[in-house]
Amino acid sequence: MVRLEGHPRAMSMREALHELIDASDIEEGTKAEAVANYLDAFEDEEDELVHLLQTYPRLCQKFALRPLLAYEIMLVWEEGFLDLLTAEERSKLMGPVSFEMTRWTTVAEAQEAARLRWRAQLHLRAQRKWKAKEKGLKEDLQGELLAKVQGRREAAQADRVQGELKTIERGRIAKRPKTSPQTHAPKTEPHGPPQAPAQQ
Repeated sequence: MVRLEGHPRAMSMREALHELIDASDIEEGTKAEAVANYLDAFEDEEDELVHLLQTYPRLCQKFALRPLLAYEIMLVWEEGFLDLLTAEERSKLMGPVSFEMTRWTTVAEAQEAARLRWRAQLHLRAQRKWKAKEKGLKEDLQGELLAKVQGRREAAQADRVQGELKTIERGRIAKRPKTSPQTHAPKTEPHGPPQAPAQQ
């Protein structure tokens, strides 16, 4: 049984092939023969046909009349690119790559495309690794800088505390009697407020 992406139920290989080849751009009168040709080409390798149908349905549509080419292109891309990816990379790239696989019409073109894609992926990995390393170094430097700034701040604060401690006025208050308010009150003029000097 085959479960095609977007279909609610599993179906036989023949039904799945009919679905995919019906969606291809070959003539209506050729479609039944194309299905039979696929079944015949994969007669001894049904597991491989199931894998091709479920994983790379676009290859079946693109190469509806050329099952051997569809299979060879699948192998080239799996061996030269997809099988070399991490699980995370594969899940991200599977959709775009399955479209890209259908662009090539010969095995040699597909091999070259897969080789170039793998080189680009290695370059991308190296960039990501470098960025992660750079980020780690940056975080380390920021941590060191923060520690130095914090250390300087604490040292400066300790110096200020020491300076303030030196300026503390020490001693005990000796209670003294309060003076009466009369002795410190300002004297007022007996004749009222002072007059402004006369202008000459």
